[in-house]
Amino acid sequence: MSGKFIVFEGIDNSGKTTVSKKITEWLKNDHNTKTIVTRHPGSTPIGQEIREILKHSPHPINSNAQALLFAADNSIFMDQVLKPNLDIGTWVIGDRNNFVSSLAYQIASGCSWDELDAVHDATQQTAKIDLLLIFTCDYKESQRRRALKGEEKLDRFEDAGRAYFDKLSKCYENILDTQHPRLKKFVKKRDDLPSWTRQINAHYIDAMRPLEEVTKEVQELILSQLL
Repeated sequence: MSGKFIVFEGIDNSGKTTVSKKITEWLKNDHNTKTIVTRHPGSTPIGQEIREILKHSPHPINSNAQALLFAADNSIFMDQVLKPNLDIGTWVIGDRNNFVSSLAYQIASGCSWDELDAVHDATQQTAKIDLLLIFTCDYKESQRRRALKGEEKLDRFEDAGRAYFDKLSKCYENILDTQHPRLKKFVKKRDDLPSWTRQINAHYIDAMRPLEEVTKEVQELILSQLL
């Protein structure tokens, strides 16, 4: 029996990393499910080097080059981590997915849809996402949470300022409704939905709520659709 691929998406400091770890432990302890957590970019040794370039290089990186670097990381991840684990029945919990993130981050950075489509089409997708969860959080709350973590070093995306954050948030807020044809390349369809809907197994999660509420909602979605 193959494993499942669950992806947590959204802006930085929206709580997706914390909840993804809690869900991993819940699946292991309560449902005896073999599970691993991955982060994107950076789930392989080469991916970690790409992550450092993308987030902390002192040199400018244009939006098209960013998309290519994210795609390179994802190609390595699918070949070395995703497919081998799914094939042996392991559930993969993704703290981001480069294909989905690029629909927000690279577009917010100035990449065109034609450029992004070309990058995505050139990268083989070995397994579709079984459940996509997009966490939403406003600027003030995301900054409060970042401050609580005590991180002094900001990456290039966190340091881009409020205007970039607003562009990014708008991309994520509209992604399920406006980009569902593109998301169909990466996210599995739901056969229980009528043909006029977006038909992909993707959901918005209001991450402004307490951690316990958010975690419970995610657990209920997994119980109802995957377990």
